[in-house]
Amino acid sequence: MFRSLRTLRRSWSNNLRAGPLIIIPGVMSDAEAWGTVASLMGTDREVHVINRRGRQPSSNLPDDYSFLTEVEDLKAVFENVAQPAHVFGWSLGGLIAIHALATGADALSLALYEPVMSPFGREQLGALRAARTWDDFDTMVEIVNRDISGYSQGHVDALRQNRKSWTRLCLLALLLADEIQALSAFVPTWKSTSQFRRV
Repeated sequence: MFRSLRTLRRSWSNNLRAGPLIIIPGVMSDAEAWGTVASLMGTDREVHVINRRGRQPSSNLPDDYSFLTEVEDLKAVFENVAQPAHVFGWSLGGLIAIHALATGADALSLALYEPVMSPFGREQLGALRAARTWDDFDTMVEIVNRDISGYSQGHVDALRQNRKSWTRLCLLALLLADEIQALSAFVPTWKSTSQFRRV
């Protein structure tokens, strides 16, 4: 099972109705990476930064892992925080949030930043799996930054200079092939998202 790495009560300056905020990180990210963002938020409210499966202290990806595993995990979060909540999802976390709300979860608001969808990363799946077989973490981080995200080799080389950050990226890259595979296999039912109203 997943766990929230931390629950913060911080000041979040805005005009939204009171309620907790749930942040769902995406690929190559975890709750620790978003902790600073949460800590900068504004009037008193709980901020829950979710550590998705495979990210410590959450459990490993199950053998039957799928995109719906992520959706059901997020629904479980809603059952354990004051309802309803505001939801923010980044990257894969954005798509998870969309489908959790589209299939029964309730929220005061939904904000998305760079949500991904299939075929995100599908062409690089074979190369990622080959690198994973050889525990070639450096190559996996290069693939996701250069070939999937479109950053330059210079950007990748600059990332590598920060050994602490690079080591964390290597650990997160372990999950990447499974997450992309799950995303590729998922067939959304967009009809269920017709309830959303853009503001």
